Formats: sequence, C-alpha cells, structure tokens
Amino acid sequence: EKTFVLSNKDILCDMVLNPERRGFYRVMYDVQSISDLPFNINMVSSIVQKQVLEDMFSLALGGYQDINMPFLLLKTLDFENLTSHNVWDSLTTNMHIFCSLLKNHKPKQNEIKQFVKKYMANYAANLLHAIGPDDNSRDTVDSAKLRPILYKLLSLVDDDRIISLAKFQFKKNKYNYIL
Repeated sequence: EKTFVLSNKDILCDMVLNPERRGFYRVMYDVQSISDLPFNINMVSSIVQKQVLEDMFSLALGGYQDINMPFLLLKTLDFENLTSHNVWDSLTTNMHIFCSLLKNHKPKQNEIKQFVKKYMANYAANLLHAIGPDDNSRDTVDSAKLRPILYKLLSLVDDDRIISLAKFQFKKNKYNYIL
C-alpha cells in the first residue's frame, strides 16, 4: 500500500492515478463525495472511465470503499454520449454481479434493478435502437460488441420489448447467454 498526500487542490484537477492501468493495482481516491474526485469522469477517455468504475466497484465489493460511491459516480456519468462497449460492458458486468450477490435479498436486488432502470436503461435502449437490434453490414467493431452487452443490461429491468427482441435473437441462435 502506498499513500500520496497532495494538499494543493489546484494541482489535483484532472489527475487520474494509474492511467490506462499501467500498474497492476486498484486506485482508491480518498474522497467524501464524487465532487471531490480530482477529475471529471465525463472528461476522461473511455478507457480511464472503465478503469475508475471497475476500481470503485471492486473496492466497494471488497469493503475498502463505501458501497454507494460507484453508484454516486454513475449518477454523474453522461450516458447520453456513452457509446464505448468497454464502459457499457463494465457497467453491465457490475450490475449483474450486484444482482447475483443479492439474489437472497430481493428488496436490495430490486434497488439495483431500479437504479439501472432510472439511470441507465433508457440510454441503453436508445443506443440499441440507434445501432439496430440485429447485426448488419454497417456495424463497426464497437457496435457489434456493444449490441449483446446492451441486451444483457436491459434484461435486468424486465422490459417487455427487450425480452421479446432477445427471444427473437435467441431463436436465430444469437445472444443465447442473455436468456
């Protein structure tokens, strides 16, 4: 464990530790609120966004950080402009991990699902609509990877439209892991 104390708040603007995961360790920012972070999550690259989110979720799950911190950070994330499959994959994976860990605590599990529904689902559904519900010749690598991730995230909120789309894709032998 290594601790760095920087007292001048001015030099902390836009400072991300271990950018793009050059080292094999987690970074915990000792902050009381998200506004205390030394960077704006929406102003860093998608690689750094994923890194910060995964660090926060891992540290929270390990008991090293307040469990609410990653969720507070998510509330500030600009989902409307979030198109990186890497970030969506991290978010989807972590939401499913939390729901899985809370499978015997339905009220808490439902809180996670409601969080996804309130803060993420509409943006994910709009993005899925924008790239199309099925593979096509115009797909970029990012959209081809993003589509099943979005289906998987939206499966958490039990949206009838997504369930019927997923069933249709399942019949075509695609995205089987969603169901």
